[in-house]
Amino acid sequence: MRGDDLPAADHVLRHCRQGDLKCDPDGTLRGVFPDAFQPDEDGISVTWLEWFDGAPAEQLVAARAAMKRGRRLRASHRLAKLNVGFILSQGAIVGKAMAIAVIHDPIEQPQENENMGHSLITGVAADDDDLRNRLANGITAAALEFAVI
Repeated sequence: MRGDDLPAADHVLRHCRQGDLKCDPDGTLRGVFPDAFQPDEDGISVTWLEWFDGAPAEQLVAARAAMKRGRRLRASHRLAKLNVGFILSQGAIVGKAMAIAVIHDPIEQPQENENMGHSLITGVAADDDDLRNRLANGITAAALEFAVI
């Protein structure tokens, strides 16, 4: 339901453009930059993976399809997978335990942009460099899924 907290054991996907991605000089993907977690006025837009039915691979396919309805996904983009409990723990470490939340915020209208798994990381300010750094450092190459298959 809109506004409900997501379970700490669940995961969210953050859309990362090519400029958000950390790569070695040889092109090896290493993670993401903190700017990948720059909030807008509502929070940091993510998609709740476990909202979708099926096995994890099927959930990922469904989440990609939902995200694609509202934004342009490119082959050079990645989806950063984060555990909700990890996000909350990083907020607690920087003293924002009461401010940070990951809430369900489905997009229902316009229908062509529908993403019923859409959620928000709230309580992160644009100048929360330490927190955004911690979130980015929690993303390894293994936690980056292709945005387009």
